[in-house]
Amino acid sequence: MNSARNGHTLFEVMLVMAVLVIVGFLSVPYVAPMFSTNRVQTAQDLLKTRWAEMRYHAMNEGRPYRFGFQENSGKFRIAPDNTDNWGDGAARDASSDAGWVVESELPDEILFARSDKMAQPTSSQGWIKALTFLPDGTAREDVVVAFGKTGSRSLTLRVQAAIGAVTTGESDAK
Repeated sequence: MNSARNGHTLFEVMLVMAVLVIVGFLSVPYVAPMFSTNRVQTAQDLLKTRWAEMRYHAMNEGRPYRFGFQENSGKFRIAPDNTDNWGDGAARDASSDAGWVVESELPDEILFARSDKMAQPTSSQGWIKALTFLPDGTAREDVVVAFGKTGSRSLTLRVQAAIGAVTTGESDAK
């Protein structure tokens, strides 16, 4: 008589499950940075898109637009560069049109960092003036904005003032 087994014992199933759980826990340190990198890349893409929209609005409306952020947070703001929006001595806007205003945040755990060249917070809400696009499509000055997740690589976006071009890079700071 042939006595072939058609199943697995509970012990065999539990042993395989234990091995899978152990392999899963051992792989977490190798897989987690990939998700962090994706969030930083998503933040970079978000900012590049918002800056392109900001430059478009500055050129289309014939007035400067400012990008500001809050240091050590992911919060940012885009609005016309005037006193009504920023309250910091910017030019007064004679127009009654509030313009295009965006207040948003970067993906979870992605933070902005202020470079030494950037001004201190310029409003009561703590916005740091980082970038202003002028109506001719140029920027007021060359700008580098760094952001990333604490303890991992940071990315930068650079704006060349003379032509308003945005380029990407990596920051050495962690």
